Amino acid sequence: MRFVVISVVFLLSLSTPLTSLADVTTLLHKADKIRSSDFNAFEALMAELEETDEPFETQQKHFYHLLKGYQLTFNGKVDEAIELYKNIESSNASETLKLRALSSLVNNYAVKRDFYYGAKAINRLFDQREKVQDEEALNSSFGIVAIFYNQAQQYELGLKVANQLLARNTTNRTQCFARQIKVESEFELAKVLTDYQYAQESIDFCKSNNEFLVANIIIMTVAESLTNESRIKESLKLLQDAEKQTVESKYPPLIGVFYSLMANNYLLLDQPDLAKTYGLKAYDSIQNFGLTKGLVRSLGVLYKAAEAQGDYQQTVEYLKRFNEAEKAYIDDTKARGLAFQQAKYEKLEQDNTIVILDKQNALLRTQAELAAEQSRNNRLALTLAVSLLILLFVWLYRSRKIQIKLRKLAETDELTGISNRHHFNHRAKRIIDDAENQKQPVSFVLFDLDHFKKVNDTYGHQTGDWALKKSVKEAKLVCRSIDLIGRMGGEEFGIVLPGCNVDEACKVAEICRAAIASIDTHETDHQFKITASFGVADASTCGYSLEKLFAGADTALYESKENGRNRVYQFNQ
Repeated sequence: MRFVVISVVFLLSLSTPLTSLADVTTLLHKADKIRSSDFNAFEALMAELEETDEPFETQQKHFYHLLKGYQLTFNGKVDEAIELYKNIESSNASETLKLRALSSLVNNYAVKRDFYYGAKAINRLFDQREKVQDEEALNSSFGIVAIFYNQAQQYELGLKVANQLLARNTTNRTQCFARQIKVESEFELAKVLTDYQYAQESIDFCKSNNEFLVANIIIMTVAESLTNESRIKESLKLLQDAEKQTVESKYPPLIGVFYSLMANNYLLLDQPDLAKTYGLKAYDSIQNFGLTKGLVRSLGVLYKAAEAQGDYQQTVEYLKRFNEAEKAYIDDTKARGLAFQQAKYEKLEQDNTIVILDKQNALLRTQAELAAEQSRNNRLALTLAVSLLILLFVWLYRSRKIQIKLRKLAETDELTGISNRHHFNHRAKRIIDDAENQKQPVSFVLFDLDHFKKVNDTYGHQTGDWALKKSVKEAKLVCRSIDLIGRMGGEEFGIVLPGCNVDEACKVAEICRAAIASIDTHETDHQFKITASFGVADASTCGYSLEKLFAGADTALYESKENGRNRVYQFNQ
């Protein structure tokens, strides 16, 4: 989320002289100057412009729409702002205003996390630069591109552009933003800062130029780096000192990220009550701004704090939300890179096409008849090649689909959708071998639905199938994305938990047991209780062998059943 905050703050970071009616022009330039340093005063000026009786000239109107887009973005109306910027780009606005509109468009696509259209807008921005002489507008476009690269997680490109911008002759305000981009890029590339002195100088530099919002973003980067180096108290002190100023910004995404960092520090200091308090503040501020790292961090803190407080109902609820948010964030991260590369490839393809056409035109001017014949031959060859490529891609696509379908049928339990026993054993052995090589703990959980035959005999096999699928669904919600769950046969299931010792695995099993026990069976038109017995074993007692882990968990499962069922037992030699 920090990247989104930066993006919004940096929009339109330049000034553009316009020849227009004096009063309107004065208000426009005044609003343009203070929009990120004093947003309340900026909104007051925008209200004054909306109510003025002075008629707007053409360029004044475009300038006003540019500032209006900034106001809409800051208030969360990103789609409306995008339409304003696109209209300016296609209008008769000055070339400088068009460049600024494109810069803002790139920013807003980053805010929306639409990196494909953002990268395409960057391609148009590069072309527009050639038409503009305004140095500050050009410098700002460099900053916009650097911010976008960072948000697309192209940090090496972001750092490169930030260094280019710092080497240019720019205003102090632009230098402040460039410093922030540089600090962020270096942090994201290594997850720790190597030059805290430069970061502190950048904070002081931005504050001296009244860019407190940007200074606070750098402070959060420094705090996260300190936390990653286990300097928790230093990180927390830094955040506490900046809390009042951050809250006064009244910008929810920034506040949400800030509180998520504080909550995580309190959790690391073993203060779950404060961790929960600040985790809730973070979640409330950031939940409506998309799936971001800050949202994932706040949910992670909340479920761990609830677990530390012994509130297992909240633990399960927050753990479910955390797993969903973490998966969505990972998927979004992958999508960013793919979208960026796709737009980059299309631009390269377009440039290559233009070069080829230019060469063909030169040849046509000197050898018209030969070029015409060659062109016909090329078209025929191209048509044939395209046809062959289409046939090849169709064949590959259908072949791939069939292979995927066959593999899924071979590896998946048809009823529950999880791994069947053969595929489970194959993957489990690899996970256990990896854990042994990395000297990491690994645990095995075996659970069995209690008195399942009675459910089939009493309510029918269709109801029994429903109970199996519902129990697996609850177990999957408790498990992490790296955990492996499979059906061993009948009503017996296994879970491999890499990185978990036996105590942690027992906690997971207990949460899973409670989730299964709370299943509501009303939708089957029958009312009955579903419970499961669990056995847990880990490599510290059984060794790094699937067979021995299975045997240990099976022994503990037998003990669980012998002692009343619906409980979790761990294997002890």
